[in-house]
Amino acid sequence: MQISEFQQYLEVERHQSPHTVAAYVRDLKQFEKFLQDQDCSDVDVDIKTALVRQWIAQLMDQEIEVSSLHRKLASISGYFRYANKRGWVEHNPVKGIKKPKMKKRLPEYLELQQTEQFYVTSHLENWKDYTAQLIVQFLYETGLRRAELIGLKINDLDRYQGQIRVLGKRNKMRIVPINSDLMKRINEYCEAKKQHFSDEKIEQWDKDSLFLGMDGQPLTPGKIYPLVKGVLSSITTKQKRSPHLLRHTFATQMLNEGADLNVIKEILGHSSLAATQVYTHVSISKLKQMHEKLHPRND
Repeated sequence: MQISEFQQYLEVERHQSPHTVAAYVRDLKQFEKFLQDQDCSDVDVDIKTALVRQWIAQLMDQEIEVSSLHRKLASISGYFRYANKRGWVEHNPVKGIKKPKMKKRLPEYLELQQTEQFYVTSHLENWKDYTAQLIVQFLYETGLRRAELIGLKINDLDRYQGQIRVLGKRNKMRIVPINSDLMKRINEYCEAKKQHFSDEKIEQWDKDSLFLGMDGQPLTPGKIYPLVKGVLSSITTKQKRSPHLLRHTFATQMLNEGADLNVIKEILGHSSLAATQVYTHVSISKLKQMHEKLHPRND
């Protein structure tokens, strides 16, 4: 399998995110290993639909999550579509395979009284705590993805218009509004950076990126998750205390407060309204709970 060439295609021509590319490559290498175990020598030519079904069945026996199975099928299908265009194969062996049914899972979110805890004044002992608190507030108030936050530069801020320029999936640019209070906190953070890294005598700190770690360099995905989890752990016992929980919370609370679905779609950077409509189900679920709790006929 020409995995490296397909990877380059995803990165250069399709402008897929590093996270998506890594997942596709990982899936393809796993499938390639499976084919080798089946003694398939010329896999780009001889691959059969039955082999793909056998691989999926093997994964299901391992109790792999259905969402992961869907992604793996998408990875393999994407590769063979590309291989077909290049003339390496005559057909896509994934075509016609019925995907396992996936249970609809509503996104988790925090209640309003919980998110108010983000702003309770507390003594922040170090740069790590200060950065973590502002990141949580920022994600909650903007609905950004983790990768989008990592890529933010100071020059993306428009302090006069109260907005920030965000580079989203597939290099799509969008504008996200920022309220004056959050902008004030961001400005204070930017000034604090200069003083902090001067005091720490760190000369080679990144002066362009918005959020920085203890070493003065941009935060990585692996570093942001524990920062966010640390703040959320004192607020909720939900199993997933991730940056994406804050994105779900932003969208759900916006909808509950009466925001138009199309507005939420644009702020979140969704390519279609269908991706945003999941939050309407969350809102309806909330309405049902309130109705059952408060209506006098529901005894």
